[in-house]
Formats: sequence, C-alpha cells, structure tokens
Amino acid sequence: MRGNKLIYTAAMIAGIILICVSLIFFGDEESKILSGISIGIGAGLFGMSVAMLSINAIDNKKPELKKQNEIELSDERNIMIRDKAKARASDITKPFFILLLMLTILAEAPLWLTCVAIGVFLLREIIEFFLIFKYNKKM
Repeated sequence: MRGNKLIYTAAMIAGIILICVSLIFFGDEESKILSGISIGIGAGLFGMSVAMLSINAIDNKKPELKKQNEIELSDERNIMIRDKAKARASDITKPFFILLLMLTILAEAPLWLTCVAIGVFLLREIIEFFLIFKYNKKM
C-alpha cells in the first residue's frame, strides 16, 4: 500500500509539473498543440492520483467497507449488471458516433480525421460481431 501511495504522489506531482511547464514554456501560438497535450496529460495524472489517494485513504480508515466492495465487485449478479449496462451504453452511443462521422464530412474536416473515425467505428463493429459469434458458440 505504501508503494502505491508513493507512486500516486509522484504521478500527482508530475501532473502539476506538466501543467506548469506547459503554461510557462508552451505559451506561444506555435506550441499550442504541445501545450494542449501537456495540460491534458498533466490534468489526467493529477486527477487520477487524487482519486486513487482518496480511495486508498478511505480503504485504510474503513477496511470493512473495502472488503464489502471487493465482494460486490466479484459478485456474479453485479458482473452481469455491469456487462448489460456497458452493452446498453454502447447501443445508445452508436447513433451519436455515426452522427459525429457525418459531421466530420459535412464540416469538411481533414480526410485523415474522417478515415480514422470510420476506422474506429468499423473496429468497434468487428469486435462486436466477433464477441457475438464467440458467445453464441460458448452458450
């Protein structure tokens, strides 16, 4: 547990440093992309680290709550509920993704961006059909 705390603290500090470096050194117009990437990664590291440190602190104060969460996480009923929720969320977001693809075409976005978006959508569809085939054989 102590090692995790050290890793998350280091990641939090690295996130703050990335944000500061981005704001100080990448402030000009030419470095806008690099600045955005640095701020995004830094904010992500900082947020993840704060969340994990908070979770670890709660787990240390209330070990019975940690044990209950571990049991619920591995409970077969809860696993089925989470899987069904993920599948339904995927079904709901599919039309929005198609709309986003159409918007990239209508907005005359760069061709590579549209092609990448189409590739991601096709990959999602291929994975879905593969999993349907796999689970049909299994069940």
